Amino acid sequence: MDCFVRLPIDEKVWNDLGRILRTLRSRGLAVPFADALIATVAMGGGLLLWTYDAHFVVIASALPDLRLFDGPRI
Repeated sequence: MDCFVRLPIDEKVWNDLGRILRTLRSRGLAVPFADALIATVAMGGGLLLWTYDAHFVVIASALPDLRLFDGPRI
């Protein structure tokens, strides 16, 4: 696990998460809280998110700042 970078979840992240959840709800999109938090941290850190979870495709459809890695399937 040493290769992973730890990112803080500070007050700004929580505020951003609230705005993101409101945006998703206003578009009729319901996603798990944890997935919304992961997306928020990724966007705030300017990170590329590598996932196979379809919820992130839904999130990215409403939030173009969420960049998803489109790599090989394992």
